[in-house]
Amino acid sequence: MATYGYDPSIDIQLGAIWRGLLDTVGDTATARSRLAADYATGQAQLEQASGRSSTQLGWSQEDLTRNYQRALEDLNRNRTRTGEDYQRAIQQL
Repeated sequence: MATYGYDPSIDIQLGAIWRGLLDTVGDTATARSRLAADYATGQAQLEQASGRSSTQLGWSQEDLTRNYQRALEDLNRNRTRTGEDYQRAIQQL
C-alpha cells in the first residue's frame, strides 16, 4: 500500500517554476520597452531622412529650373548670333 506524504522537492520545483515565469514576464516587459524605444528612434530617423529627401528634391528641382533657363538663354543668344552672322555673310557677298 502506497503512503502519500509531504514531498519538499515538489515545493522546490514549484518555486523554480514561479521564478522562471516571473523572469520570463520581466524579460518580456523589458523587451517590449526596448522595442518601443527602438521603434520610436527608427520612426524619428525615417522622418528626418524624409525631410532631408524633400529638401534635396526641392534643391534638385530648383537646379533643373535654373539650368533649363540658362540653356534656353544660351539657345536664344546663339540663335541671335547665328542670325547676325548670317546677315553679315550675306552682306559680304
